[in-house]
Amino acid sequence: MALLCPTVRDVDEVFEKAITAGGTPLKQPQDAPWGGCSGYFMDPDVHVWEIAMNPNWPLDEIGNLQLPG
Repeated sequence: MALLCPTVRDVDEVFEKAITAGGTPLKQPQDAPWGGCSGYFMDPDVHVWEIAMNPNWPLDEIGNLQLPG
């Protein structure tokens, strides 16, 4: 599963909240080769999540992905 955030700061904040709530860090958020950043954690139900920001995938004002088209 994944959560796309609008900024790198949001990625860091969501990641920290997930860990504080009982998640297990798998990879701290870091710069990605595609220009954004991402990190991974496992929730208490053993689901792995990616938290990411991709500058090539803009989000609208309520967080919906805006693909070109």
